[in-house]
Amino acid sequence: MYECCCDYGICEIEFDDAFREKFDGADAEPGDVAYWALPWIADHMRDMQEAACDMFCG
Repeated sequence: MYECCCDYGICEIEFDDAFREKFDGADAEPGDVAYWALPWIADHMRDMQEAACDMFCG
């Protein structure tokens, strides 16, 4: 198994990019962020034993 750059089965880089795209410059309430993040995380989960990002593994 690779030790990956991802936490909790999602790619941290993809999450950060999506978060910035959605909320950059906006005054988002924590509830708004959670409402967006929960389904995003569910839709982007990965089995990290089978996939490791190219950035991490070279």
